[in-house]
Amino acid sequence: MSLSPLHFSAVDPQDPALEAFLIADPWPFHGTVQHSAESVAKSVASGAYEGPDNEPHWIWLGAERVGLVVFRELEDPTPVFDLRLVGAARGRGLGGQVLAWLAKEAFGRHGKRRLEGHTRADNLPMRRCFERLGWQQEAHYRAAWPDPAGTWHDATAYAILATEWAGGPPVEVPLVFPPAGATSPFS
Repeated sequence: MSLSPLHFSAVDPQDPALEAFLIADPWPFHGTVQHSAESVAKSVASGAYEGPDNEPHWIWLGAERVGLVVFRELEDPTPVFDLRLVGAARGRGLGGQVLAWLAKEAFGRHGKRRLEGHTRADNLPMRRCFERLGWQQEAHYRAAWPDPAGTWHDATAYAILATEWAGGPPVEVPLVFPPAGATSPFS
């Protein structure tokens, strides 16, 4: 699999390819690591792959379907996304292309001001991808993401603003509280 431009197409939630895709691979950094036909049917029935709040897209590398990305919370000012690349496509630099496409869609077509992504703290390739593309880590959640074995992992949240994506300066994330006695701009 060579690194070439990706392209994207809409997903029909009723297409059997969605179920086949989700159950074919394990998703080690997702809430449901191994989907079943029943878990996919439940997600589809709940509207997890339908608008207006969700917008799923296939990720293609040439004629090969290599992933699925879903905008979530599109009716919110700050949408998030769910990204899944098949095992054979992971570690090949495709995540950066997907993040670039997501930002273009969120800030261009959808007119959003901010886009957010979450991952487990031990998903280092995804975290590096966020940082390489100018996303900033805004949160670190301790013991917040359980795996099927019952282990609780730390999680992280990254975001990029439309102004940063458009080439403006990064808006730094304050990592310390104001000194005691300082007034808040919100008081």
